[in-house]
Amino acid sequence: MNYPYLVLILFCTLMTGKVYSQNWEAGISVGGSGYTGDLNPTGYLKHSGMGFGAHVKRNFDGYWALKLAVTGGKIAADDLKSKYEDQKNRGLNFSSPITEGSLQLEFNFFDFGIDWGQKRVTPFIYSGISYFGFNPKATYGGKTYELKIYGTEVDDSQFVAGNNTYKTTAFAVPVGAGVKFRLNNHLNVSADFGFRTAFTDYLDDVSMDYPVIDPNKNTFNGTRAALSDPTGYSNSKQTDVKIQRGDYRPRDTYFFSMITLSYVFRNKDCPF
Repeated sequence: MNYPYLVLILFCTLMTGKVYSQNWEAGISVGGSGYTGDLNPTGYLKHSGMGFGAHVKRNFDGYWALKLAVTGGKIAADDLKSKYEDQKNRGLNFSSPITEGSLQLEFNFFDFGIDWGQKRVTPFIYSGISYFGFNPKATYGGKTYELKIYGTEVDDSQFVAGNNTYKTTAFAVPVGAGVKFRLNNHLNVSADFGFRTAFTDYLDDVSMDYPVIDPNKNTFNGTRAALSDPTGYSNSKQTDVKIQRGDYRPRDTYFFSMITLSYVFRNKDCPF
């Protein structure tokens, strides 16, 4: 009897879990995107555009994985479509692309995999850090305007034409949950929903107050005035005090809801 051969088989059998637990995975995602902020304060699950993504993942075992992902989508809102009268009176609108790169730590509630005793279905949660870009635009009179250059909340005394009034990149913290299902030894499918708390309040170009007018400078006219206060709701030209424009919450949020198909690149079980 070939005892060394039997020992090798036994060793590979015992090590199967460790071998399979250390594998790489790559996938693509499609779904929806949305946002919550000054123009959509309560519609936490309201989608405003399509979402797409791709990722690579390292599965350390049946429970833990580390994922590097690129995800994009569109967010948008329109005061005139709101159910709240104050928002309709304000009359603002915006849309913006969102493109993020993120590093996420993922945890499966069940031991997920293809080995004996492992589960083929599991709920999971994830969190991490992301860095994203955005660029809010508004449409009035059939024309689209890049809002960041118009200083829609910058006082006359501080406004310089053409300057970017806020950064259009920021960090965010993703937190999400989902369910994944093993189709076969190499293919997984999952569905997840994840919020991103953004370290900016300008996803929608709205944050604090209408500009205060400086009678000696008065740049608050023409396109700038129309983009900041399209309905004249604030009567900003007749006041020298701050009038609320945003909801004063310090951060906007955005989200992705995704269906993902991924391929697992598994190591060989044994060297024979």
